[in-house]
Amino acid sequence: MHLDEFKLEAIIFELRYAPAYLFWDRAGSLWKQMVDRHPTLQVKEAQPGKTVFLLENRAELEVTMSSLRVVAQYPDKLDEFSSLVSGLTACSFETLEIASLDRIGLRSLYFKAFRSKSEVAAALAACPLFAIPQEKYYDGNPRGLEAAYRFEGQASLVTMRLRGEGRRIDFDPPRGLSQLRPLHEETEGVTLDVDCASSVTIPVSQFHATEWISQWHHIVRRDSKKMLEGTR
Repeated sequence: MHLDEFKLEAIIFELRYAPAYLFWDRAGSLWKQMVDRHPTLQVKEAQPGKTVFLLENRAELEVTMSSLRVVAQYPDKLDEFSSLVSGLTACSFETLEIASLDRIGLRSLYFKAFRSKSEVAAALAACPLFAIPQEKYYDGNPRGLEAAYRFEGQASLVTMRLRGEGRRIDFDPPRGLSQLRPLHEETEGVTLDVDCASSVTIPVSQFHATEWISQWHHIVRRDSKKMLEGTR
């Protein structure tokens, strides 16, 4: 398998910080600044300790008293995602008076579709990440293979998972809507899940969203390619 055969289905950015009690008083001001920048933002959920907004069908933005999260589905351009994160973090740091970050995370979810479970099993068995025994064990052949690796750096933690995954869509239109057709579809494939995070607390003055996302996205693609293909 080659990384270029996988599609980036979702990218998730997350910050964690000490409780920002100003959130109770200033959440409205924070989101007013974001709506001024992105007029199509719409509120999805608003609670005393949690707010969630949607940017059309492109992204979900969440800010709580102690965390911030941006999720993009099928992102077309990394620059647009980075710009969105940069704007939200800047507004949050200033409005909530956040001084330091306990965790910075970036999770990337890739998927490659196959025609059958047997093709998935064959692709995983051929991947250098797996050491498949030649003999039979437990009176059967390996199926549902999954690999998980954890890498610890001086200031980072990265978890990489590769697994087969089956997906099913079942949709039956409500009675009376004859113009809609039922949809029942199954897809087999392989998911590559790479979760990167900082392991030290840093001041917000040392954090630059665009640079951080760009650097880690590059590392994820570079090293995932090597691991999938067994190259150095």
